[in-house]
Amino acid sequence: MKTHLTWLLGIVAITSAACDSTSEQTDDDATEHPALPDPRVPPDPPVSLGAESPSFVALNAKPEARGASGSLDRAFGDKGIAITSFDGDVTGLRSLAVLANGGIVAVGGGADDFEIARFASNGKIDGKSTTSFPTSHTGWTYATSVGVLSDGRFVVAGNVDLHQIASVRYLADGSIDTTYATNGRSLTAPFGTDDRISSATLDADGRLVGAGYSLSNAYHTLVGRSAASGALDPSFANGVQPVNPVPTTFNDFGTGVVVDSFPSIYVSVQRSDRIDELSVMRLNADGSRATWWGNGQGIATASTPGGGIAQPTAMSLTAQPGGIYVAGNVAGTTDTWITRIVGSGSPDFSFGNSGGVITLPKVGTGGDSISAVAVQADGKVLIAGWTYDGTQRDFLVMRLLANGSLDTSFGNGGIVVTDIGGSQRMDGAAAIAVAPDGKIIVGGWATGSDGQKQFALARYWP
Repeated sequence: MKTHLTWLLGIVAITSAACDSTSEQTDDDATEHPALPDPRVPPDPPVSLGAESPSFVALNAKPEARGASGSLDRAFGDKGIAITSFDGDVTGLRSLAVLANGGIVAVGGGADDFEIARFASNGKIDGKSTTSFPTSHTGWTYATSVGVLSDGRFVVAGNVDLHQIASVRYLADGSIDTTYATNGRSLTAPFGTDDRISSATLDADGRLVGAGYSLSNAYHTLVGRSAASGALDPSFANGVQPVNPVPTTFNDFGTGVVVDSFPSIYVSVQRSDRIDELSVMRLNADGSRATWWGNGQGIATASTPGGGIAQPTAMSLTAQPGGIYVAGNVAGTTDTWITRIVGSGSPDFSFGNSGGVITLPKVGTGGDSISAVAVQADGKVLIAGWTYDGTQRDFLVMRLLANGSLDTSFGNGGIVVTDIGGSQRMDGAAAIAVAPDGKIIVGGWATGSDGQKQFALARYWP
């Protein structure tokens, strides 16, 4: 049975391929980034889980002498690494948020459920739960994003049956906030066919802003916003019309979203009609295109390496207002990249020495992949993903100085590789954040001995 409830207000369908511009990253075992990832599948299939009534317990971390920059904080979890599992989980952790007390909320998914885990500031598990939905169970259900409100409540967004968009708000103790939407859950298919959310964030007013894509002849970018109540936001535009449309056979996918203090909404886009080109859309607070930015249509572009379709997989605001970082991969290659876009929507040529777009160093002989970006208070840029040496995949973390060069004080020349699950296991990072004390939290998946994916966290000294 399919239940259509209310979700992101003011859903906006945007054919960004029609204006000027780039999908969810997969984590299969290929050594190259797939030529165009199948938008229908998350990194991996899912599974069924348990009940949805966690009991969270506060735990206190023990202090430890400061370690070298980029080294594991051994006071966290088991010598710097924390792992927990859900019954049958094969997607692992997909997003995390750090609480004011240093605790961590992590989300992912199984076949029928959102999976939620909370860790205390010392990395010990503080409670777990799953949230199910009334669906036809025809596809995978998984959470893609989590954001924390100032009062400790948190909102989780994701996909149900691979064609509906869902959000759930939880109280600080992990129970569902039944005042949100309908009994705490919002579930909708705004365009009726294969609607999907790739990324979501909370703005300063506690509204959920999401970006993804919807199928109509071809896949096209979708952006929406919900009010704090979970109802559609009537102040957000019902749609944005494309400019200079291209044939509808071309696909474009909204892959990431951030909101600044103006507030402007930035959406990274993967496009099948552009080679060697990154595209980012900027929308005003009402959902209209910021036509003064970028190419006059609210689209900023930058040339990317590799001779393939740019796959933007990570976004973050810059330390100073008015800029964004976008990073990702290149389809059909093992190239990864990052750029900084500033001002009126152009690459910052002071970032790196290649026109504002940096080709990141290759770490693994079998290839690397980028999935997350965060910025420290001092302006240094953190990049997370995985690296593959032909035998196993491991967490990969890099740190750049504000000018784009590797920070050689961090790890091994600016690069840290961490074996999470053990020899010949396929692990990978999907999220990164900076804790209130400046420590670096990286989350993703570890592969257990049974081949199932587990939630995995690592904490590093800054």
